[in-house]
Amino acid sequence: MKPEKKENMMEKQKYVAILARNRQLTKVNMIILGSGLLLTLAGIEEIGSIIVWVGIAIFLFTLFSNITTKTMVRKLK
Repeated sequence: MKPEKKENMMEKQKYVAILARNRQLTKVNMIILGSGLLLTLAGIEEIGSIIVWVGIAIFLFTLFSNITTKTMVRKLK
C-alpha cells in the first residue's frame, strides 16, 4: 500500500473516532439539557438555568466539531 493512501486511511479513522465520540457526547448532553429544564420547571431556576446554558455550550461545541470533522473527511476522499 502506498504511504500516502495509508496516511489518508489513518487520518480518516481519526475523524471517524471523533464523530463517534461526539455522538456519545450528544447523548449525555440531552440528559444535561433535560435535567436543566426539569429543574427550571420545578422552580429551582438558579441552578436550572445554569445547567441549561452549560448544555447549550456543549451542544455548540459538538455541532462545530461535527461540521469541521465532516468537512475534513470529505476532503480526504
